[in-house]
Amino acid sequence: SDATNWQLVNAPPAGTTVAPGHNVDVTIQFVAQSAPGNQSVDETNDVTSTPDNLPPSQTGGVYDGTLTINSNDPTTPASTVQLAGYWQYESEHEEEPNLQTIVNRMFGYGTDISNTPLPQYPNNGSTVTAYGEEVMSGLWQAADPSQPVNVLQLAAYHTQLNPSDSSSFLTQLTTWYSPSDPAKFNTLFSHADKQGQSVLPQNAASSGPAQGSFAPGNNTFGFDLDGEYSQDSLNTTDINSFGRSGHAIRFYPARDASGNLIPNTWIMGMDYQNAQFDNSDFQDGVWLVQNVRPATQAPAVTNLKASSSAGQVTLQWTAVKDTSLQGYNVYRSETAGGSYIKLNSSPVTGTSFVDSSPAGAKEYYQVSAVDSAGESEKAATSIAVDSSPSGGGGTGDGPDLTVSAVTGKLASSVVGNSRSGPTRVTVTNSGNQTAKGTIEIDEFLSTSATDVTGATEVVHVTRNVNLKAGKSTPVVLPGFKYPSSLNGQYFIVAQVKDIKGITESDTTNNTGASSAINIAPAFIDLHNLFAGSLPSTLVPGKRTRLQVPVINDGNSIAKGVATFTITASTNAQGTNGTTLATIKRPIALAAGKTGKYNLSFLVPTLSSGTYFVVTNVSLSGDANASNNTGVSTGTFTV
Repeated sequence: SDATNWQLVNAPPAGTTVAPGHNVDVTIQFVAQSAPGNQSVDETNDVTSTPDNLPPSQTGGVYDGTLTINSNDPTTPASTVQLAGYWQYESEHEEEPNLQTIVNRMFGYGTDISNTPLPQYPNNGSTVTAYGEEVMSGLWQAADPSQPVNVLQLAAYHTQLNPSDSSSFLTQLTTWYSPSDPAKFNTLFSHADKQGQSVLPQNAASSGPAQGSFAPGNNTFGFDLDGEYSQDSLNTTDINSFGRSGHAIRFYPARDASGNLIPNTWIMGMDYQNAQFDNSDFQDGVWLVQNVRPATQAPAVTNLKASSSAGQVTLQWTAVKDTSLQGYNVYRSETAGGSYIKLNSSPVTGTSFVDSSPAGAKEYYQVSAVDSAGESEKAATSIAVDSSPSGGGGTGDGPDLTVSAVTGKLASSVVGNSRSGPTRVTVTNSGNQTAKGTIEIDEFLSTSATDVTGATEVVHVTRNVNLKAGKSTPVVLPGFKYPSSLNGQYFIVAQVKDIKGITESDTTNNTGASSAINIAPAFIDLHNLFAGSLPSTLVPGKRTRLQVPVINDGNSIAKGVATFTITASTNAQGTNGTTLATIKRPIALAAGKTGKYNLSFLVPTLSSGTYFVVTNVSLSGDANASNNTGVSTGTFTV
């Protein structure tokens, strides 16, 4: 979808045949040459400006793209693969992707790393600070003791060169330990050298990815990530030498792109805390860990399903393997993000539950396991309630496609011409017959959450579906650019339509909407902050240099070639000046950011006298020219 920043290296020729059970490798190369320039938030691990004296918006950002595979597959003739690539000005230098960028934008997980976008996640001195849906657990157990624990390194962003030997590269060791002997660690793997600034680093011991597994059985264990322990109290250097908390590893439950829990799968982010330097970005290493649960929680429920008939909802799930299991809790809500109420007075001992009196037309459910250690993370599902007396499909027999609310990392306020991230919906067959055929899903920006008449279409995709009654499928929709012409409150409204092979029993329930989004027209406003002091004498015929700071008071990036005009004026108002130089400079200044521009010029011949230096900056599209001029506080004499 973006041939400028992505290249298909070895596209199969038209007519390529793939035999059953075989595959064809396709290589895609990410070739972006600069930051995207449309980031709505800071996607780097830097707070203000990098050592290169550049704003984060210019040093790193994510590009979204798609790869479409066309074939003669009758079920899925066009299959779309979501792509994400991170461009970085240079390695390290606080220009790396932050933890949210890695987890949400690059790998597409729906996990809430922080309630607000942050480049870093510091603790409060010696007190631990939790972010997002982080779970505080230093010790872990296998969710299914009969199966191994699998660990995959998603990213490594740490110092590359060995400080004590600049000819060698640092690697990163992933180990686990028993709490009875934490000094004895069990090595899983180490990523290869020259991989300290990479996504999915390679294994030092093989040509594959950095990953490994171990079988702890019913035993409790912790992680030691290159010297940083999952138990805070064991990070004694951080605590005793630097007076900090020792909290060096953060754990988050993994969620799919639609925000649904991936049972017993966790994201682990580490920050080196055993030295004086501490930027608290918690992405020096990032791992995905499968088949684990906190030692203080029961294993999470898997394979949660819901069905509805005759005004009732039946929930079913797979039994949890836990020797101390006490049962399950079932929760219900009338809205996706609303408050849940527990439906059972005591733990449910079986693996099914019937809600005989659902309160609404659509219900949202959560189910957790409870054991002697505590309650697990909650698996979730939703169902449109069949209210007909005999389960006959409501308005009539047949399939009935409904679409969930639109979700994703959506800001409540955006600027025209900025890009959204991918959005997610769930398409459910709420009817009583299978829905098999082709559908289209469109997204609109509409002033109404339920009506798309006259709305602006921003996304159009087609999908082949084969949904039995009561079944659902998640759909990830690509990001889009908010039109610059819109101004006010809008909703992203998703609408599903039948194209081929499906005749619905009800077409009045085919839309779902996001929460309200305020769209503001994009504008730039360059504000000249120059008020510098000057040498008492500037010599005609000699070269001199000024630094002119400029802040973008607008709400979108100011990008282009700016013109700086430098004049000499005999008055402090800067009027009736003599031009000293006109200099053009490329700029890319994000909203609210300040750039400092060094301007070198040759001082021309001037009449004898005392002068103020006046600087003016101009850029095409600047909404406010009244603040483009700055006058020096000092004067120079000729």
